[in-house]
Amino acid sequence: MSEARSILIVDDERHVRSALRRLLQRMGLETAEAGSAEEALEAMASTRFSCALIDLRMPGMGGMDLVRRVRASSPDLAIIVVTGHGDADDARRCTYLGVRHFVMKPWNNAELQIAIMRVLDESRQDGARADEPLRPEALRIGTRIADALRLGPLPPRFAPPGGPAWGDAWAGATGEALACLATSDLDLGKRFLALARAELGRELPLEAAAGLLGPERATLLLALAAVRRAYRPEAGRRAAPPAQPVPSPGARGGDGPSPEPELERAFLHAWMRAVAMKAAAQEIPGARAEPRRAFLAGLFADLGSVALVSELASQGVLGGEALRISSEQHPSAGAWIAAEWRLPGECILAAAQHHSATTLYRAEPLLVLLWACEEIAVEASGARDVAPLPYGADAARLAGMSAGVRFEIERACRAAASRLGSALGIGSHATALRVA
Repeated sequence: MSEARSILIVDDERHVRSALRRLLQRMGLETAEAGSAEEALEAMASTRFSCALIDLRMPGMGGMDLVRRVRASSPDLAIIVVTGHGDADDARRCTYLGVRHFVMKPWNNAELQIAIMRVLDESRQDGARADEPLRPEALRIGTRIADALRLGPLPPRFAPPGGPAWGDAWAGATGEALACLATSDLDLGKRFLALARAELGRELPLEAAAGLLGPERATLLLALAAVRRAYRPEAGRRAAPPAQPVPSPGARGGDGPSPEPELERAFLHAWMRAVAMKAAAQEIPGARAEPRRAFLAGLFADLGSVALVSELASQGVLGGEALRISSEQHPSAGAWIAAEWRLPGECILAAAQHHSATTLYRAEPLLVLLWACEEIAVEASGARDVAPLPYGADAARLAGMSAGVRFEIERACRAAASRLGSALGIGSHATALRVA
């Protein structure tokens, strides 16, 4: 039997299979297609698939019967149902049969991609766990935290404020919506006002500040305030957990520095990368990236890293184990956080794929900009991403980052540091900026 790992698309409509194939190929995944349940069973007999996307209503054998057959013959195969005719009863039956996700047509690309990434990530973990010896307790704690960040409720620091006011504020940051936000999340409202004061040079009520800033700039400052809160370890520090079995030597706090300085440097790096990406989207002809989305993608891409490091620290896991877990797991955790914050799909994909060796010329524009701006972010902040990025100079050339464009991007970083550095408490880092 072939060991090629790919996604099987099972749908009787050719245009649906074609749309799903293009979506999966943009994620760097291999695909195979079947126009009926019978064709799908033949394909599964000769090829090992990572996941199957199955329609419920098809001529001949229906999708539900196919799911039952697959569950009997290949219990480990991950299944996502993608259908335009399902109802609550169908969803319940699929859940009983072990279907991972139930997606209605017309699907949302970002939501479907996140579902597929989760399924593939879980499958990799299950395969690794079957082959691994018992791991140190610190690593087991870290794995539980990583799973919780990806799949469960987010810790308060990383979770978005509740209620419809947040969706309104994120879409346009109107004064009324921000006032509701400040009422529902006082900490975030205070952080936004501090940044607005630094930007405008005077103290103003929230609605008036939002009006003067305008929707785009207010939304960017709101994002900055939200991420800044996430990078404050004391904001979400929990009490020490109950006694745990003693982990392996070097896993707890004695072998590494306190995480606070590292988190501050990580925040500065993410912020400078966000500023650089926004400037690049404005300066590079044909960048095909909307500047506000470029800013959000750069700012949120590493939230998975800081979430893992700070939550591991709250459990006493520091040093090499924490870095190893964060390095390996933070892209999927970051994508989950970005999805919870209702970011655009391309921002979610940038978080999920920014460490993946995706074919450069097939990468989304925001992902190319993220890779292209990494060197500028390192020079501006003095800090690197938690793990090496696959592309740098090649992405810069592909994006069209000439010397003149790079100069303008770095000038934008200096201007942003000058305006906001005092409010962020990072003014001392501004001298790290260099002009090529």
